[in-house]
Amino acid sequence: MRYLLILLIAGSLAPGAAHDFHVSYGRLAVEGSTAVIRVRFFQNDLVEAIQKQNAPDFELAATSRADSVALAYIGRRLRLAAADRPLEAVVRASGEDMSGQEPMWWYLLEFTASTPIKDLELTNTLLFETFDDQKNIVQMQHFPSEKTWSFYFTPDSDHFSVAMP
Repeated sequence: MRYLLILLIAGSLAPGAAHDFHVSYGRLAVEGSTAVIRVRFFQNDLVEAIQKQNAPDFELAATSRADSVALAYIGRRLRLAAADRPLEAVVRASGEDMSGQEPMWWYLLEFTASTPIKDLELTNTLLFETFDDQKNIVQMQHFPSEKTWSFYFTPDSDHFSVAMP
């Protein structure tokens, strides 16, 4: 586990090495009535998952069409709720970056509640249906308190609840 976290934080893989694990990584910030997450995937893993979900011709691109198809998938698998009400995600940006030699893809998603977020429920089953060894990590920070949490989602532990300070 420690090696996996070091790899994710460093953002690199051995040159030329294909990843032999399946993970998504998210950084979530909550302030007032807004929650924003940047979630990052190995490109080939995300494409495979979306193509299996009735979009066989899907290709990643920073376009409104590709973002819409990806959001439909992500919205079914990454759910946030505040005051027992589901929050709807909006894609604010998307793009490509690298982890060593491995191409990654990220989405910046914004969720807005009708009142300040006092408690948050997170469910993250991204890519679980595609990879038996899939893990999802989310680091969360609340503002203005700057309190932080880390969540490790697995198929048998895919839901967490948090009370804001």
